[in-house]
Amino acid sequence: MSKKAQQNIALLVMLGIFIAFLVAALAYGRRVRLVPVPIAAFSIIATLIQLYIFNFRPDLNFEVDAKEIFVKGEVDKDKKSGGKTGNLKKELAAIGVVAALLILIYILGILPAILLYMFGYFIFISKMKWHVGALYSFITTFLLYMIFVLFLNVRLYGGLINLVF
Repeated sequence: MSKKAQQNIALLVMLGIFIAFLVAALAYGRRVRLVPVPIAAFSIIATLIQLYIFNFRPDLNFEVDAKEIFVKGEVDKDKKSGGKTGNLKKELAAIGVVAALLILIYILGILPAILLYMFGYFIFISKMKWHVGALYSFITTFLLYMIFVLFLNVRLYGGLINLVF
């Protein structure tokens, strides 16, 4: 099966999932639909645009190798070895990062965990300057607070620290 056919099948499966998500979300109450319906609608539109680009605009090439963005210097080595270098340490590190986020959420709560996690990600992984990483982390956490706590009145998990104090 060609790569184009595989991409089309994957996009059609995703489109089906997004449509099912939209139909399921429409059965919710008026306030509950505020988040899932726009996300599903945007996802459907983005998937349809991507299907159009893949099939009717071959002059546009959006193929990006994620390793070229995030890993510098090792792309050529992976290409020479066929991409099978067996990076067990990197995979364990990725699992550890996700586990660290889950532990932070469990102990501190959702918003403080997201703030610390994003700050750490920007500093250690993206190699941003600390003040830029702190600014992005704070703005993102503030927007999440505004959306979920103030506008949607969702009570977020406060962590073990709130239970103790």
